[in-house]
Amino acid sequence: YPPRQQQQQQHLYYSSTPPSFSIAQLVKELRASTGAPMMECKKALSSPEVNNDLELARDWLRKHGSAKASSKVAGREALEGLVGIKINDRVASLVKVASETDFASRSEVFSAFVQE
Repeated sequence: YPPRQQQQQQHLYYSSTPPSFSIAQLVKELRASTGAPMMECKKALSSPEVNNDLELARDWLRKHGSAKASSKVAGREALEGLVGIKINDRVASLVKVASETDFASRSEVFSAFVQE
């Protein structure tokens, strides 16, 4: 006898409201679009003014994340870099492009940027 095939039932549900996402799905989507840490994304989404709205959460991260980023680099100096000079007829331009590491300043991309 051939094996009996089971019939699969498909249930379709229709609603006028969009499907609700779990907080985990929202955090995952916010992390993918912003690159922010998981706990920061969770804080942003659970904030009372955001109320699980992804656009408002992105704005919240920009506002609150920028303060953290600026405080991390506040005392640092960019001591490495390159100087580029361009002379045309009577006009000369001098540009200094600095970086924090010698690895960045020695790269071909950095050098090409200075030469442009």
